[in-house]
This record gives sequence, C-alpha cells and structure tokens, in this order.
Amino acid sequence: MTRSTPPLSRPRHPLRRSAIRRLTKRRVVEQREWREVFRTRREECGIGSVCEAMIFQVCEGESTIGHHICGRGPGLNTVENCLCVCKNCHAWIHAHPAESYRRGWMAKRNWKETP
Repeated sequence: MTRSTPPLSRPRHPLRRSAIRRLTKRRVVEQREWREVFRTRREECGIGSVCEAMIFQVCEGESTIGHHICGRGPGLNTVENCLCVCKNCHAWIHAHPAESYRRGWMAKRNWKETP
C-alpha cells in the first residue's frame, strides 16, 4: 500500500514558549489597595478573622479572602464593597449567584449601601 500524502514532519526547532506575563503596574497597585481594604474591613467589623458569610456545611470559619460585593473596577476597592469570607464560602457565593444576590453577598454595579 502506498501513501498518497507525505508523512507529517516535525519542526526543526522546538516550540518556543513566551515567558509568563507579569502583572501590570496598575494591577499591582489595585491588588495592594485591595489587601489594605481587606485588612481595614476585618479590623472595623471587630470580627477578627471570622467568615462573614458562615454558609452552613461549607464554611471553614476563618476569613482568608476579601470578596467584592459589586465586582471589581474603578472606585470599587472600598470597605463597603468588601465581604470577609473563607475560601469555601467564596467559591459557594460565585457558584450560586441567585442565592448570593438574595442574601446580599453580591450586588449589581449600581448598588449603594443604604444607611
């Protein structure tokens, strides 16, 4: 049996991979601001390191993540937009958006906290 097409040839040079892109300066500043907001929120609430969501059978108890209630963006790195949660509760909040909106753990961009 004869081949109708030539066999695939390997490239002469191994594939070159580009370096992993570092964070932009703007993103580094945003992350630094958010860490400070998270620390401030934990201190202001007086709850130490307790998860604010406390989802039954999910929660680990210790807050390790600052969750953006209204998402991220310009002007949204504020204490009012921060919720201190554990990683399991944070995953649950994003996996169940309808329930999270109902409980106030997520909100639309035009959300403003009422006094």
